[in-house]
Amino acid sequence: MGRFRAPSDRRWAVDPADTLAALTTAIPIALSDRLKVLLQHLLPQQALTRFAGVVARWQGGARTTALIRWFVGRYGVDMAEAAEPRIAAYVSFNDFFTRALRPNARPLAVADLLCPVDGAISQFGAIDHDQIFQAKGHRFSTTALVGGDAALAAPFAGGSFANLYLSPRDYHRIHMPCAGTLRRMVHVPGALFPVNPVTARGVPGLFARNERVVCLFDDAQGRPFVLVLVGATIVGSMATVWHGLVNPPRTGLLRDWQYGGPGNPPAVTLAQGAEDPHGDRARLAELLRHREDRHSLNERLLEPGQSWMLWATALATLLPPLEVVDFGCGSGVLTVEIARWAKRVTAIDRSAVALEQASRRAEREGLSNITFLEADLHELLLASGKKDLVVVSQSLHHVESPAAVLKEAGRILKPTGRLVVLELMPHQEQWVKDRLGHLHLGFPPDELSKLALKAGFKDIEVTPYPREGTVPFRVFLLTGAKK
Repeated sequence: MGRFRAPSDRRWAVDPADTLAALTTAIPIALSDRLKVLLQHLLPQQALTRFAGVVARWQGGARTTALIRWFVGRYGVDMAEAAEPRIAAYVSFNDFFTRALRPNARPLAVADLLCPVDGAISQFGAIDHDQIFQAKGHRFSTTALVGGDAALAAPFAGGSFANLYLSPRDYHRIHMPCAGTLRRMVHVPGALFPVNPVTARGVPGLFARNERVVCLFDDAQGRPFVLVLVGATIVGSMATVWHGLVNPPRTGLLRDWQYGGPGNPPAVTLAQGAEDPHGDRARLAELLRHREDRHSLNERLLEPGQSWMLWATALATLLPPLEVVDFGCGSGVLTVEIARWAKRVTAIDRSAVALEQASRRAEREGLSNITFLEADLHELLLASGKKDLVVVSQSLHHVESPAAVLKEAGRILKPTGRLVVLELMPHQEQWVKDRLGHLHLGFPPDELSKLALKAGFKDIEVTPYPREGTVPFRVFLLTGAKK
């Protein structure tokens, strides 16, 4: 991970003397290091990372606990610092790797800038025009680091930078070095070389070659600074509190999000040391939650003609106890309604932020029959032929391959298990791609029916619904049974 800022402020929360030697000492590249770097060029980095992602998401019970226990022992992880110190409490390796710390485990220093991660400074200093020092004999440009945007990089000429290294044993959440307002985020595709002292010495432009997420902020005085999250072999996925999981998907194309201003999502302001929005934004979120809860209650009980939710829930209790999977559960509104009558619900989403919101919603409702799973819908680590019902509510337009997701739904269902899909009709609202992350502008019902047939479903039925008011979207319901 790298960090740099404009030249108007050179104050740091670390002593420059501690790391100045790293900038000036000549470190020869040993033959053994050259062989290690050559091996990294030959390894299938993306395939290894995808495989590691599958293992990290796997909920293997005692085997997952054994894997985490080995990792803790191998790398000397101090679990006493974790908010949850019990290794067996983590249902997946991902849960463990992104663990939270106990309160006050990292007291904040009184300084203009804090180290944003639980790692070590490998290099830091002044940016020489637009060149950042990586290791002896290796530099890279700020323009290359931010994805080729010279205008974005220009304000940082002559500024300051720091390269921060997180080892496997470190706490892997990233906090704000100072108070800041998010203006822009860029996902830059790239390689996935390991990031360590050997590759820093042996791979030219390492940080500007690896896949990365560039986050542009303004500090409290309006001065720009950038946090760059750099991926590596095995740890290639990155997520933010304002967006959720950024990658995957990996489209091979540069993706750019603007925040604040007309037509953009609102700017996000975070406090120094924070990993979540603070102050008014937190209070606003709580207010909106209470308003949503009241509105939900009104829909179910009070508004004339709107008692359908109560009746639907009541009638559902007459069903036999079902094992249900909610594909793309989001913040869990539908999940908790299903959980009121289902035997067990597995709620799946690729966004850790959405899953946390859904988990809190379930806790408020007193529901304990929901398992939350952060996973890619294209490849689920769920047993085949075990589930009674798969619900896919407006999730297919977010996935790269709807056909593959429907095939996964068929795989995990029992014979004669049921599929229920709610989706958008085709539309021309292009803005949803950038602002909401849609990959598809709806689906023709007949085409989605064909995909369901190919995925192993029969008795396909489609029910279209009229447009509501001036909303530019129409939805349809697709149901079917596994052959």
